[in-house]
Amino acid sequence: MNKTWKIIRTVLIFAVLAAGVVAYFLYLSNKSSSGTEEPTAAQTDSEGNAKNSKVTALTSRDLTLNYPGTPRAVLTYYSDLLVVLYKENYGTDEFNEICDHLRGLFDEELLEKNPYDTYRGMLWNEVQAYKSVNRFVSAYVLEDSYNEKHQTLLGREYAMIDIKYIVMENGSMAPRTYEKFTLRKDDEGKWKILFWVNSSPEEMEE
Repeated sequence: MNKTWKIIRTVLIFAVLAAGVVAYFLYLSNKSSSGTEEPTAAQTDSEGNAKNSKVTALTSRDLTLNYPGTPRAVLTYYSDLLVVLYKENYGTDEFNEICDHLRGLFDEELLEKNPYDTYRGMLWNEVQAYKSVNRFVSAYVLEDSYNEKHQTLLGREYAMIDIKYIVMENGSMAPRTYEKFTLRKDDEGKWKILFWVNSSPEEMEE
């Protein structure tokens, strides 16, 4: 009797385990065939729109804890932000995040000359003007590091670097834009963008 009961109990246990395994695989099958999952709050903005992963990858950087360490690194991050700003689609919240991170790279003097609302408005209008004619920044090139210029004035360190921006319009390459950036090291040792001016191919050596 005891032997028969042990056999029955063993069979029941295996039957329950087998049923659990089958139920789990049916759950996974239904989950994968039901399409994409509902986006979570972290994947949507305040308007309920899905966030752009390329924008999120850049704006998730905490500039307080992870600020670029060199002038070239600052301009690389700045230019990466410009590419997604002009090229990608995103919501208002993400635009504001890009704007905040761009300003996070600015010298205090540049920030004073460009109050937040003024800067944001000008940037928004410029981006919309680009998008209206299917124009965007597709890539960029920093000049070679050995051409990077450094100097010290009144005890402050400065760096000058040229960048070439490659712009596309309606599927064709538009005239390239050349800009010369001047950065200044602040009291915390961080390189911040002080200003930039239009440059030329002759001034830039790649």
